[in-house]
Amino acid sequence: MGKCPNVIKRPDNKESSKNCCSIRKRYIVALLGFLGLACTYAMQTDLNMTILAMSYESRSFAKNQTKVYIECPMLVENDNKSKSSEFPGPRYNWSPKEQGVILSSFYYGYLLTLMPGGYLAQSFSAKWIFGLGIFLSALLSLLTPTAAAMGVMPVVAVRIMQGLSQGVTKPALYAIISRWSPKFERSRFSTFTMSGGLVGSVIALPLSGVISSCSSLGGWPTVFTLFGVLGCVWFVIWIYFTKDSPLDHPTISPLELQDFDQNIEETIKKIFMVSKQNLECLCDKLIMLANSKSLFSNSTSELLIHSLDPKIIITGMGRINQ
Repeated sequence: MGKCPNVIKRPDNKESSKNCCSIRKRYIVALLGFLGLACTYAMQTDLNMTILAMSYESRSFAKNQTKVYIECPMLVENDNKSKSSEFPGPRYNWSPKEQGVILSSFYYGYLLTLMPGGYLAQSFSAKWIFGLGIFLSALLSLLTPTAAAMGVMPVVAVRIMQGLSQGVTKPALYAIISRWSPKFERSRFSTFTMSGGLVGSVIALPLSGVISSCSSLGGWPTVFTLFGVLGCVWFVIWIYFTKDSPLDHPTISPLELQDFDQNIEETIKKIFMVSKQNLECLCDKLIMLANSKSLFSNSTSELLIHSLDPKIIITGMGRINQ
């Protein structure tokens, strides 16, 4: 008997059922991206809360353009006793100016690598750029208690390096989203993944306050250790389970590959190709200027709230109680 032409081979029942029941790889990438961004924001905002436990409060009053620090020995002694019992762990005599430099130092480094991050994600592996950015930041988080014991400038140096490492994470994550999200669910994919930053901030701020005031948990040094360890563990999982593109994933199912564009690599190149002519054309558009203004305002207000809210609330409540 001759072979029957044009016969389509049906997939094996085991293989088809396995593909149907297994979790789609892009959902794993979305979840890990969500958790990775949560780690970055947690390490970015934890110092905003822990600095209240790391430093003594100093009250200054301006008179004739001269700062005069007024302290009553009895009040200071009682105040320090209550604070030492409230916040376990070492505390440092950092002035308000030094605290401001420490809180803002992260963003000095962050701004330097934010713009080149997109080009790095294009030239190298976006998966590794995103992962290493968080991993290096986690290692620096583990070094923060040691740096604080050495003085103000070591803490500033650590925070600047954390900003340098985290500046590349968002552009790299945008590149990963563009490769792993099909057109029909790109909005949901990106919204879920990028919301990890807000979730990380919401969890990190109150958790940092609870740990900093709890002597059984070790005080504020435990905050940096906790988020540093979580970042390192996340990095190992991220490198093992993710790839730069669906086409590079060894265990992705053919059914899931059908959800992506056939010319995915060509699409990625078009996204990152920015010629001088296109840039000038975009700058002439009012919609781009309006969008840039709104993003700038949103980012500025968000960073101010994250950085100063804990300090303002605690200082204000202290004055009300007085």
